[in-house]
Formats: sequence, structure tokens, C-alpha cells
Amino acid sequence: MLGFKELAKPENLRSRGGAWFRHGHIEIHLGVEKNFHPAGKAHPTFAVRQINL
Repeated sequence: MLGFKELAKPENLRSRGGAWFRHGHIEIHLGVEKNFHPAGKAHPTFAVRQINL
């Protein structure tokens, strides 16, 4: 939906889980944390500005 493509992680980091994504010059690295407990209202957010092409 946002246009991000999944990247192949380096071999030495693949066993850690998670995923990497890229769209243009923006990269997002998502990780996995054992016993993670999110805050009740925590969520990721993206600030996007319109670019006139």
C-alpha cells in the first residue's frame, strides 16, 4: 500500500528475524524482541509531505 519493497537482509542478520523495507531513499528496519510488551497506545507513525513532481 505504501510502495515499500522488502529487502534481503545480510546473511549474518537473518537469524535475528525481522524484515527490512525500502521506498526510494527511505529504509525501515523492523526487529523482533523476545518478551516484548507494547504500551497500550503505542503505534508506529510516518510523517509524509506531499512532493509535487
